[in-house]
Amino acid sequence: MQNLRNIIPSANMLFAFEAAARHNSFTLAANELNVSQPAVSHAIKMLEKNLGVKLFERTHRRIELTREGRRFYTDVQVGLEHIYYAAHDLQMDRVRESITISGSTLFMQYWLLPKLNQFEEKFPQLDIRMHTTDRDVSLLTEGIDISVRLGDGKWPDYDVTFFADEVIYPVCSPEYINKNPEMTLPSDLLAHRLLYVDEPFRIRMTWSDWFRRVGVAGREIQKAIRFNDAQICLQSVLKGQGIALGWHHIVAPMIARGELVAPLYHPYQGSNAFYLLTPRIGSTTRDTKHICEWMLGEIAAQGV
Repeated sequence: MQNLRNIIPSANMLFAFEAAARHNSFTLAANELNVSQPAVSHAIKMLEKNLGVKLFERTHRRIELTREGRRFYTDVQVGLEHIYYAAHDLQMDRVRESITISGSTLFMQYWLLPKLNQFEEKFPQLDIRMHTTDRDVSLLTEGIDISVRLGDGKWPDYDVTFFADEVIYPVCSPEYINKNPEMTLPSDLLAHRLLYVDEPFRIRMTWSDWFRRVGVAGREIQKAIRFNDAQICLQSVLKGQGIALGWHHIVAPMIARGELVAPLYHPYQGSNAFYLLTPRIGSTTRDTKHICEWMLGEIAAQGV
């Protein structure tokens, strides 16, 4: 590696470049690396000098990768991920193996947690770490083995496996429907308290989408409560406080257990779906593959 050291004398240059390219910010890179912003800027200037190319276009308020910078970033990211997974595998040889599964709080609480006993029986050698997040994060940065994510299935940095369609329909508690039995047409729901989820970092289907799909558009909703967290919204539904749109793969088991009811079963399938994402770089462990297979078996058993 002597020739490499002549070009890149310090690995810190690569760490600074990768972080700055990922964040599009020297300041955010400095915060992540726990160094000063001038230190990041200096490391990248030295890297550019040694390589003989300009990696970033710099303006007063922002930075942007050049064509050469984008090419270099792709290769650096791959190389650092290889190193990370090699080191991670060695580290895991010394401790009890663990698997990190990431998803929304709603998914973790209402889909995965009820299956925790089955998981432990199936994988007694593993510790499970549940990682909840309100946005789509880097699997590598957060040390995530499996991520459950809603989208179009196009994540070029990951291996992607279809998990479930995004199918929604109205749900409420048995208590609520007992107090409000007169629901026969989709338009009847306009007079009820409808619960919304406005998530800041994810696009989700709305009541407007559902009403438009069932032929009720341009009508005024009389009562509504908005949440920025889908889990809290579902808790409100369970307490009989209104009607919300539920994802089929989440609410179907709850309906089967009698915790929820579907007052009007008019399912709407969106263009997105749920997928299992695993890191593409580095060999996916056998345990990770087996857990993905187990999750796919569990969702298939629901008839989703």
